[in-house]
Amino acid sequence: MDNCITKFLDLGNVFVEKIENNFNNIVVYVSTESREVVCPHCGHTTKRVHDYRLQDIKDVPYNGKSIIIRLRKRRYVCCECGKRFSEKYGFLPRYHHMTQRVYMHILRECRELSHTKVLLKGSA
Repeated sequence: MDNCITKFLDLGNVFVEKIENNFNNIVVYVSTESREVVCPHCGHTTKRVHDYRLQDIKDVPYNGKSIIIRLRKRRYVCCECGKRFSEKYGFLPRYHHMTQRVYMHILRECRELSHTKVLLKGSA
């Protein structure tokens, strides 16, 4: 089941831990597997985890409900330079709290709205 949900959400290599279906929204708890990463500061590799943080990410609505992806975000510490840095995710640009799907959805809605306004002005 988790594999189907992961494919449906198109989030890459995340694992669905649990899903809460509330009155107004659906919360999908996801995490990733710990792996060796390259320090963006000095270029050395590390697998040492500093801590975890939860980040809520808004996704496009489904069936009239808001979708919230609650990501268990891993922060690493470099054993060489001591700097801390977050894991990178393909579906989530740095410092963003919405998936790419939300941005594309907003652009489509704006385009559709502006197209509708042009049509309405033309028929007036």
